[in-house]
Amino acid sequence: MVGASGSRKTTLSRVLAEGIHAPLIELDALMHQPGWVPRSDGDFQREVDQATHKAPGWLMATTGMLLSTVPSGGAPTQWCGWAYPDEP
Repeated sequence: MVGASGSRKTTLSRVLAEGIHAPLIELDALMHQPGWVPRSDGDFQREVDQATHKAPGWLMATTGMLLSTVPSGGAPTQWCGWAYPDEP
């Protein structure tokens, strides 16, 4: 799930993850330590790997700036995108 800050992506992601019985992985929560201090790239990648290897399937939420993060081992990923139609 990718969206701008405040777009309610985490709220929707929680509902979707519950519906498909999969854990929700919030990349912002893994990237930032207390005080909103970012982790190093290596530490962040380890956090992502640990989170994604706990379950065979998961839903990931991010603002997009962390979108390039891929679980080690090339975990299969499915993307589902949508957009609002242009206003008349």
